[in-house]
Amino acid sequence: MAEMELRAGVVDFTRQTDSGCRTLLRLHRSLLWLAMTLDGLTHPPDRHGRLKTPGELSRDAYQVALAPHHPWVLRQAAELVFLALPEREYFLRLVCAQNRHEAEPVLRVVIRALENVHAATQRILEEHAMLDLP
Repeated sequence: MAEMELRAGVVDFTRQTDSGCRTLLRLHRSLLWLAMTLDGLTHPPDRHGRLKTPGELSRDAYQVALAPHHPWVLRQAAELVFLALPEREYFLRLVCAQNRHEAEPVLRVVIRALENVHAATQRILEEHAMLDLP
């Protein structure tokens, strides 16, 4: 797809265009955000015995993976989403777990799969110098 879009002139390195490569780049960044958020669900409590909420985990991952590519107004809107995320137990039930220990093996499989796809898209985007498409 990348080679075809480059040959066809669909990808523009100076302005944002609607291309499959641009969509792949968005998905690539989102995969990193999701993997980081899910990984946070597997972390033990801090030294005070507190677990981060899904909103906090999502915010932390967003700051690394997505915020650098978003304008100010979108970053502010994302803050509202983090506040609205359900509690940790909701996410654990999605993987049929009652607690972090039960969820960790399932989450590790999902995280590994996300990381593999992220690595593959990283190679494709790097090969065609598309990691910084506008």
